[in-house]
Amino acid sequence: MAMGKGKLSKTFIWILMGLLIVGLAGFGATSLTGNARSVATVGEEEVTTDAYLRNLRREINAFAAQTGRAVPMSEAQMLGLDRQVLAQLITARGLDHEAARIGLSVGDDVVAEQLLQVPSFQGADGSFNREAYSFALRNQGLSEAEFEEQLRDDTARTILQSALIAGNTLPDTYIDTLLAYTGETRDFTWARLTGSNLQTGLPEPSDADLQAYYDDNIANYTLPELRDITYAWITPAMIVDTVEVDEDALRAAYDERSDEFNLPERRLVERLVFSTEDAASEAAARLNETFTFEDLVAERGLDLADVDMGDVTRDTLGDAAEGVFAAETGDVVGPLPSSLGPALYRVNAVLDAQSTSFEDARPALRGELALDRARRVIETLAQTIDDELA
Repeated sequence: MAMGKGKLSKTFIWILMGLLIVGLAGFGATSLTGNARSVATVGEEEVTTDAYLRNLRREINAFAAQTGRAVPMSEAQMLGLDRQVLAQLITARGLDHEAARIGLSVGDDVVAEQLLQVPSFQGADGSFNREAYSFALRNQGLSEAEFEEQLRDDTARTILQSALIAGNTLPDTYIDTLLAYTGETRDFTWARLTGSNLQTGLPEPSDADLQAYYDDNIANYTLPELRDITYAWITPAMIVDTVEVDEDALRAAYDERSDEFNLPERRLVERLVFSTEDAASEAAARLNETFTFEDLVAERGLDLADVDMGDVTRDTLGDAAEGVFAAETGDVVGPLPSSLGPALYRVNAVLDAQSTSFEDARPALRGELALDRARRVIETLAQTIDDELA
């Protein structure tokens, strides 16, 4: 009797364990790491957490620029900005999924052409600037590969949207041509012929006939002069892992590029210059909810591009630095001094200082220096081989 109760208790325990495992699986207990990579999935396309946070941050910053004040996350959720961003991303991924399903994409040439047309990636001469490209992507938290893939998806998505909105249909001529090609047939009559069907045998060619045929088709019996070549192919990438880069060289490279790895606090600023202090003060007094900074710029016959200073540091602004850097996003301050006269400044965005430590920059520096040294090793090796061959 005691043995029967023991077996019954064990069976009951195993049943409870099975129910517990099933229940935990239903609540996602099969993934206890908590490392969520996506917030939504459309087909095989994912809305990644990085993309969602990046777009949400951009939307909140844009709303803050409109209102002229900081917008906390709680208020953004109350306004529905988080749901709006998620809906936009889900719509975009839906179009990406459909584009992938029908095999719609664009090539590298199209992506490169679009990169060359982005104003923020251009230098002072209007041509593509690699440093400006890297700087802009670093501010957005994107790598070059991620941005170019995003640009490729955006272009394919735009093509698909244009087709859906326009409601494009195939021309009747195109449809008729396809149907005619698919449905057309051929009728033919054939007969098999063999040597026995010939009245006479094949004629035997004479030496003169053979010589004439040979002369007429001399290219078929002639080969150009040839050479057997043995060569060795080596690139810096092949030997980069064997190249040693000492710590002092890495430190020196980091110190040399300190301005690149350690960026000071900056502001995106627009500046409207006046001839006198009184004129600037009068313009500042006229600013209100109905008469904006844009109205002041238009009143002077200018565009916003004419007064845009881009991102500036304290050193760039000189005596106006304290007033501008004390302002919040959307504020118009002044009159403050400038090299052209008294001016009003509008702050469009606040860019925090960025500092990359030596340890964080070390992998990138090591890769660049190793490739450079690998090139020098190959040059030395090539000279040695040339000497030995000589």
